[in-house]
Amino acid sequence: MTIKIRTTAEKIAAATVTQAKKDVRYFLNGVLFEKSKQTDEGGNIFGLTLVSTDGHRLTTIETGDVYNPLIDLADQARDERDRLIIQFDADTIRDLSKKANRDVIVTLEVEQPGEPVVVSYAGTTRTAELIDGAFPDWQRIIPSEIVDEGNDVCEGAFNPAYLADVNKVFSLLTDGKKGGVEISPRGTGAMLVRLLGAEAKRVATMVIMPIRL
Repeated sequence: MTIKIRTTAEKIAAATVTQAKKDVRYFLNGVLFEKSKQTDEGGNIFGLTLVSTDGHRLTTIETGDVYNPLIDLADQARDERDRLIIQFDADTIRDLSKKANRDVIVTLEVEQPGEPVVVSYAGTTRTAELIDGAFPDWQRIIPSEIVDEGNDVCEGAFNPAYLADVNKVFSLLTDGKKGGVEISPRGTGAMLVRLLGAEAKRVATMVIMPIRL
């Protein structure tokens, strides 16, 4: 089995912002790399989605990047290989953050389960850990974009540090120069945040859970 993922430094760095840190739910301590179900005109599946959450906030980054599992098509377990959870060490995250928005391509390669993930970019080779676990169904966490009539004001209280992380993710993905943040009011529920880059193109979606005062 070989799985090769090709994406950019800023997308990985941005995704790590909302991953858990030393959580007993070990599968939250990394970034989910999931093969998207997008199809081109020829019916070929392409695309990559990066997801992270610590239970209080969530980030999803949908891309047209490469997730290429090179496996036998007759393999019954192939669907399980369409998603990997990868944990990067602090030095790698710091280095990728410095290289954000510099057109740095990152290649992640997995040869066998249990072996380190080989991380290659800009003449550098590092390793990351492949986490064996079941990532939450993140699509169910994202609230509906439909808001009931009369409930068009966001009344919940939110951790200001989490709000600052929205800006951090936005800055990593856009260099902080173009675009903006669109917030969908959720009454007293979770806050749905869309991060928009140039020409209002969505570069990420975030969910911030409210806190009790």
